[in-house]
Amino acid sequence: MKTRLRRLTRSKTCQRCGIALQPTLQQKYDPFWVVVLIFVGAALAFFLVGIVLMFTGLRMLSSKEGRWACPACAAVET
Repeated sequence: MKTRLRRLTRSKTCQRCGIALQPTLQQKYDPFWVVVLIFVGAALAFFLVGIVLMFTGLRMLSSKEGRWACPACAAVET
């Protein structure tokens, strides 16, 4: 007899306060290192590698990541 495995489901409530989580968009990469990558690419702009580094940094700067966050706990942390 085969046993079925249940899928793990994430709870949509905060573990600290019990309020429903809400979807938010946050930057995927650290902005400091992305700006450093863009400036290094600008310094190496005479080489083809510099142009590629600049475009990679700009693409990384615009990428966002969706996360679930508690509005009450997020307001207390900031």
